[in-house]
Amino acid sequence: MFQNIPQVTKNILILNVLFYVASLVLASKGYDPIRMLGVHYVNSPLFEPYQIVTHMFMHSLNTPWHIFFNMFLLVMFGSHTYHTSD
Repeated sequence: MFQNIPQVTKNILILNVLFYVASLVLASKGYDPIRMLGVHYVNSPLFEPYQIVTHMFMHSLNTPWHIFFNMFLLVMFGSHTYHTSD
């Protein structure tokens, strides 16, 4: 199963785990990573342009099952490869 995972899927998995660990570290230091890296409305004073990308990698820190099942589905559906017959 893990041999069929394309490189882009592996990179997304790594990014998600890195963001999750970084969020845990930031939260332990007293910062609010969801508020910093999650997306806000454009007119909000909390909006930053980088949030358009970073919000896709944010997961709930209260429930590790959230990131687990997201990554599990990414592995399941991201490992489908398209083969053409010769």
